[in-house]
Amino acid sequence: MSKFKDIVGGAFVILIYAFFIYGEIFGIVHSVRKHSTGDIIASIAIPPWAWWRSVEMWWHNDYAKIDWDKRLSNDMQICVYFINQGLSAEVNTFELNNNIEEFSGKINKYPQDKFKFLMAGTRYFIEYSNSIANDFLNSLNKYNETGSFNWEQSEKSIQLETTLANFKLGEDVQHSKRAMTETIKQLEANLPLLIDIEKMDSLKNAFRLAIESQQKHFRRTFKNLFNEEL
Repeated sequence: MSKFKDIVGGAFVILIYAFFIYGEIFGIVHSVRKHSTGDIIASIAIPPWAWWRSVEMWWHNDYAKIDWDKRLSNDMQICVYFINQGLSAEVNTFELNNNIEEFSGKINKYPQDKFKFLMAGTRYFIEYSNSIANDFLNSLNKYNETGSFNWEQSEKSIQLETTLANFKLGEDVQHSKRAMTETIKQLEANLPLLIDIEKMDSLKNAFRLAIESQQKHFRRTFKNLFNEEL
């Protein structure tokens, strides 16, 4: 019986030491990964603080103090930036892909409702970009038929503008409209030169190819950001 008590007592002592060692090591590691410099110093200098951190790590909330309204607004802008940036002929593709990969790793760790908010907003922005491009192409078709050019937004585009405002993208919508207005001004100055049917058809075919290329880029970027098909 005495031998059994000695074994149990020895095991208990080992368990106590193991707990202290676990608490010290994992508490410091957790402080380094998830807390401030002051917290790291406290966990090193005050062992009970490290022990506490080794326990707290199991329910630690990385996002407890985040201003989600501000964070999502900024992240939504970054998503749109990546969507638009790939359309630039001057973009550094290697650098862009690395930035997308890094940002994707960050947002994929968000709570699901926050992640889905960004994904939905990006999806709607892409849908809007495609819609106004098609509106422009339809306006060209009407010009070919009537000889009068008027850029008319479809009901779908107008509805998407309202939807995007709920995703903090109202300014981006206005920027897209200004860019389209500028494109139309340049086109209108050259329309008298495009009365020739072949030239007009050539312009429309070039624009269709540009839309296809744009959609290909959108699908690839969306997949890289959210790991889901568009």
